[in-house]
Amino acid sequence: MPLEFKGEPINTIVLPESVTIFEVKAIHEALLSVASNSLLTLDLANTAEVDAAGMQLILAFVQQQEKSANPVQLINVSDELQATLMLLGAELGKSNQNAGVAL
Repeated sequence: MPLEFKGEPINTIVLPESVTIFEVKAIHEALLSVASNSLLTLDLANTAEVDAAGMQLILAFVQQQEKSANPVQLINVSDELQATLMLLGAELGKSNQNAGVAL
């Protein structure tokens, strides 16, 4: 499943079902194509599988965007992925844990 872009200009990116080493290159290239947008949301509603390479891609993209003053919000994050993000030091949004993740 390819990435889905929403909004004009693009402000929401729906990640595919699988974000693994096999998809990381294509996802990375797609993310870079919209990286200059000021407010981006990564929607993980469809994402069922994330391996170490996928997690590294997501975290690196969010951190790079923040360094560029272009924050990224993660939404519709599964409980399992939230737990992994917490182990890696990400801070979950306080209002609704399924609403977003701040890094």
